[in-house]
Amino acid sequence: MLTRRALLASAAATGLAAVLAACTRDPSAGPVSTPAPSGPGLRAGDEREQLLAEGDYGMVNFPDGHTTYVATDNGYRVWLASGLVSGGGGSTVAVDSPDLVRFRPAELDGRDAVAVLAPVGGTEALDSDYCGPGSVFPAADGSGLWLVYHGENHTFAGVTNDGSPYYATIGLAWSSDGGPSLSWNTHLE
Repeated sequence: MLTRRALLASAAATGLAAVLAACTRDPSAGPVSTPAPSGPGLRAGDEREQLLAEGDYGMVNFPDGHTTYVATDNGYRVWLASGLVSGGGGSTVAVDSPDLVRFRPAELDGRDAVAVLAPVGGTEALDSDYCGPGSVFPAADGSGLWLVYHGENHTFAGVTNDGSPYYATIGLAWSSDGGPSLSWNTHLE
């Protein structure tokens, strides 16, 4: 579940907390009728505001780690680690938001989010089993975006594990079009 608290906690060092603190819901949008959230969330008095729930857009187990963003012409693009009901556990999903309160996946397959960076599979790659976003930042010359990500390989001593032990490595992905087409190239040489 993505809550305002989770987004604030993961982005505190980047200054996003100040942006989120200044966000308010448009009063003309009317009341929000959502079920009472379960799990963590930001408390405003006795209420919680849940931004995305487990299962929304086919996303599960999120955010699992760091959440990062860049400002866009229409608001923000946010990258978060998520499993997908349709497959692709431990992937990176991009969501767009006009105000960091409402979110929609940047790319959908029917009603489900599409992974923009997914594990490559196999037993030898640094990101065989998991690709979680770290920081996204623009190239110095403005030609694209860099994504520093957390990769995991769960094959340890010849045995592939569902959980631990595993090797964790930092990966670097590049998008020459700034990320809009969601095409990240992780095979950098």
